[in-house]
Amino acid sequence: MSRSNHWNEAIYHIISTNKGTKVKAPDSYSWIVNIDIPGSYYKDGQYDFLDEKGNSVKQYDVYSLVTAFPDELLSGYPKVLIHDESEDQWYMFSNVAEDSIRQMIDTAEKNGFLKVISKVVNTHFHGDHVNGNQEFMKSEFISTVWTRDLLSDMGEVNIDLMQQNTQKLITSLNHVRSQERDPHILTEIDYDLSVQRTLYDAIPSLRRVTPTITFEDKLVIQGTKRTIEVLSYGGGHSLSDAVVYVPGEQTLIAGDLISTKTIPVMPYGNPYAWIRILKRIQKDLKVNTIVPGHGDVSNSDRITDVIRFLEETIAYVSKAVTSGKSESYWLEQGVLKGYEDWHLPQYFRWNFRWLFNSMLVQNNR
Repeated sequence: MSRSNHWNEAIYHIISTNKGTKVKAPDSYSWIVNIDIPGSYYKDGQYDFLDEKGNSVKQYDVYSLVTAFPDELLSGYPKVLIHDESEDQWYMFSNVAEDSIRQMIDTAEKNGFLKVISKVVNTHFHGDHVNGNQEFMKSEFISTVWTRDLLSDMGEVNIDLMQQNTQKLITSLNHVRSQERDPHILTEIDYDLSVQRTLYDAIPSLRRVTPTITFEDKLVIQGTKRTIEVLSYGGGHSLSDAVVYVPGEQTLIAGDLISTKTIPVMPYGNPYAWIRILKRIQKDLKVNTIVPGHGDVSNSDRITDVIRFLEETIAYVSKAVTSGKSESYWLEQGVLKGYEDWHLPQYFRWNFRWLFNSMLVQNNR
C-alpha cells in the first residue's frame, strides 16, 4: 500500500469511527457563512474518496455551526455535523475528530503526500471568478491575453472602493427585496445578500493575482493522464471569455458562458457575440458534461437553454423599446415568461435595464 493511500485510509477511519447518531438535515446549510439565520451551518471540509479510476465512491462533507449569534440563540444546536453525501444522511460529529483530520492533512502536506494544484484557469476577469486566486499561490495562472491585461490594469485591490461598491449592491438588493412579494425571488435575494455580505467582510484580505501564462485562441496542456484544451472564441458574457475542454471525458468547464437554470448576467457583455460563441461550441466540441459558472453540473442541453434565454431576452427588450411604453412599465412585468423559476431572477431587471437603454442609444444614433 502506498503512503498516500495510508493517509486516505487513516482519514476515512477517523470519519467512520466518529460518526455519531443520525440526525435530520439542518434547516439552513451552505458552503458560505449565513449570518442572518441562527442555527445555520457552513461547509468547512469535503472529503471525497475515489477508486483507482478516479470515480467517487464515498463523500463526506463536514459542516460547522455559524457562531456569530448570542449563545441563547444557538442553544441545542450541535457545533459540528457530517453529511454522508453518498447516502444523503446527516450525523453528529465532533470538534476533536475534525481537528484530528486537519492535523493529519497538515502532516501529510508537510511530508509531500498531497497533490498541489499546478495550474488555475481564470475564465474571465469578474470578481466572483478571480477573487479566490490568492488561495492558490503555488499554482500557475492561465487566462486569455485580454483577461490578463484587464486584471493587471485594475492594479492592487482598492479596499475602500470595493467595499463601497459592494455596499451599494447590498443596498440595491435590499431595496428590491422590500418591494418583492414572490417567495422564490425573496429566497434568491436572501441568498445573494448573504454572498455579498460575506464578500464585504472578506475584502480587506483580498489581493490581486494576475495570470502569468496567456493565450489568444487555444492552449493545449498535456498531462500524464489526460489532455485539456483552454479555448477562447472572444467575449460574450465579459470582454474576454475562456472555457476548458477535456476531450477524453467530453467535459466542458464553461465559466459564465453557460449556467444551469440561473439567469445569465448580461450587462457590459455582448449578447449577440455570446450566442455566436455558444453555437460554435455546439458545432466544434463534443460535450456530454457541462460544469457551469453558476448552477449544478449538467449536460449539453444547458447550452441550448442559455442560447434560448439570450435570444428571447433580446427579442423581448427590442419589442419593449419600440412599444413606446416606459422602462418602468416593462420592469413591472417581472421576469421573462418561462424563466420565473430560475436562480437569481432579480438579475433579470438589471439585464433588462442595461439592454433597454443600450438599444435606445442605438436607435437614436
